Amino acid sequence: MNNISKKQYENYFTAGELASMFGISKQSLLYYDKIHLLSPDFISENGYRHYSITQYLDLEIIVNLRSLDIPINDIQDYLNNRSREKLDEIFRKKDRVCADIIRENERIRNSISVITDKLNEERKELRNQVFIRSYPPRYIKINPLAEKDSGKDRIVLFARASHKNLHNRSLLEKQQGWVITREDFFSGHCSNISTGFFFFLNGPVKNHHLETAGPEQNTPDKPTVHENQTEARTKKYYILTLPESLYCEMTFDGTFYDKADEISGKIQQQLEKYKLKPVGDVFVLPVKNHWFTQNQQDYVTKLFFQVNS
Repeated sequence: MNNISKKQYENYFTAGELASMFGISKQSLLYYDKIHLLSPDFISENGYRHYSITQYLDLEIIVNLRSLDIPINDIQDYLNNRSREKLDEIFRKKDRVCADIIRENERIRNSISVITDKLNEERKELRNQVFIRSYPPRYIKINPLAEKDSGKDRIVLFARASHKNLHNRSLLEKQQGWVITREDFFSGHCSNISTGFFFFLNGPVKNHHLETAGPEQNTPDKPTVHENQTEARTKKYYILTLPESLYCEMTFDGTFYDKADEISGKIQQQLEKYKLKPVGDVFVLPVKNHWFTQNQQDYVTKLFFQVNS
């Protein structure tokens, strides 16, 4: 190209001119050249890169498609195979990607809304008082733990289970807690050894056998709730239906570890007063924990369990 006259040079654009026309950097042009998307028509002896009108038109396509976040590979393919049909195909593909992003962002917004609502409800909870409340059916996923599991083993199992589907529901949204047997809780010397940890579900799980924590009825054909839950603990996990029923619950200051015996005594007095009996296991939920404070003295805990007369 050394034989190009000065007048002919005027028909070409330098990298600076071309970049300025499209509002992009010269580094972008260098990058496009490096990946063979758009190369200069020639480079002069003084090192200037020169682009023709054809390359100007190609860059117009590149810049406009990139403004729609069309991938480089798709643009490169389009420059080599231009047609209305091909452009429609590129736009349909991008539209599907955008739809997926919108759905994901809506999921995130919904999760944030659910978490915010729960946090606001928890702020309104009266503490250190025993309540008997009626609830509709609720569903929880329980991962059983074995007595032989060490503290580290329990943390590992909890982390694996809680983070497995983190892209679908955040940990705060799931409301995770742990399970204590009622015998241990009301023993007066609670060991604080949980038999499992649980997560609230949004609803029943399709095509999955549900264990039912219903009223304890000893019949030849139906085991008690305690037997159901004991058998279920041998599984990797199980889905438990908390039936529509009365539930005893209490939100209190401090950790379950520190307050278990004190709380169990207070709850036992209230159950005796109203002639109610606990059914099944005790479920413990952290309300205010390491997410909100570094001081365990500021922790807030909630527990609940089914009761009947």
